[in-house]
Amino acid sequence: MLCYMRYISEENANDIIRSIKENCFCSIDMTDETAIVFASTNDTHIGQTRGAAEHILHTGTDELFVEEKDAFASSPVGYYFPISCMNESIGVICIEANVEDVRQYSQIIRRMVRMLMDHYIFSEMEQVKERTLTFFLDEWFQLTPLSDTTSICERSKMLSIDIKVPRVIAIMHVHNMRKESSAPNESVEEFGRTIHNIFQMVLRTIDRANNDICVSTGNDMIFLINTPRIADALAKLTKIKAQIESKYFVSIFTGLSPVVKDFREVGSYYRYAQVATRVARESGRGFTLYDDLSIELLLSNVQPQIKQDYLNKVFDHCTDAEIREWTNLLSVYFQCNGSISATADQLYMHKNTLQYKLNGIHSKTGYDPRNRSDSVILYLAVHILLANSTIALS
Repeated sequence: MLCYMRYISEENANDIIRSIKENCFCSIDMTDETAIVFASTNDTHIGQTRGAAEHILHTGTDELFVEEKDAFASSPVGYYFPISCMNESIGVICIEANVEDVRQYSQIIRRMVRMLMDHYIFSEMEQVKERTLTFFLDEWFQLTPLSDTTSICERSKMLSIDIKVPRVIAIMHVHNMRKESSAPNESVEEFGRTIHNIFQMVLRTIDRANNDICVSTGNDMIFLINTPRIADALAKLTKIKAQIESKYFVSIFTGLSPVVKDFREVGSYYRYAQVATRVARESGRGFTLYDDLSIELLLSNVQPQIKQDYLNKVFDHCTDAEIREWTNLLSVYFQCNGSISATADQLYMHKNTLQYKLNGIHSKTGYDPRNRSDSVILYLAVHILLANSTIALS
């Protein structure tokens, strides 16, 4: 027989009765609104109809002590009381026990059940809201400037979301640091719980009054922050990142889109945020703005093996130590636009020493950093090394 209960899942219903049993050590059933046992500490009770529960549901009785086994059909001796949600009776709790033993604790048990029910029902309603919001965003991200926006506008009003305000889209990726540490391995289930807890913390942090939106998908959290300024969005996300990393053993990498000014283009800007997030993860940077991407945007779509082959070609026959030294030196050299004086000053190096090292790079690689065409080749190689921690040196 199929049993169900509105507002609460079978899993949460069983959690509730297990919590009750921990305190009163009795066999406990929970029925649905038709008096059929929906959850129980005894699996053989599932699907049975409790006559005492039917009596409570049909008469509106506030509580019932059943002192004789045959007083109601299929109803063990014990304590029975209704459970409700939003002033609607949704089932009955049946505690199988000697009436005199349970009578003195009846009100404590009822208060405990009420608190548990409120917690789980609120949790499930929040999950429904999150799924509804996720479906809405999926539809919104499919829009184009030529789309019919009637449906999305109507749904946004139902959800009290203003889709026509400027927003910044950000994707915050949660990286499990335990995979890279000597700490005990964390199971997939444990990390899943960590992700859930992080998301719940974020929901308490985001500015709902400001019409900010956040949904979770896998290891990512997607934000639509109501602001016309990137700096404001970055400030909010920086605070969230600090809170997460101070409490959990994770690293946060975040990519931000430009400001979305036309709600019909939100899908394109979401893809910009995805690119920025990928670059943030690959480079190990906490934040990456799509507007700041230049060479990263080009290289983000290049396969890792192609990058590796390129590095092998540029630094053929070079040692790891040489590559590390030259990467640091050339990074500063390119930042200083090829200025020998500025580079030497920043590296606290004599200009003649710098010239000697540049000659060494030319001699070993065949590429002269002072030659325009050669410098482009070296610039790309240095950029790949700095932006990709997964690329091997040799």
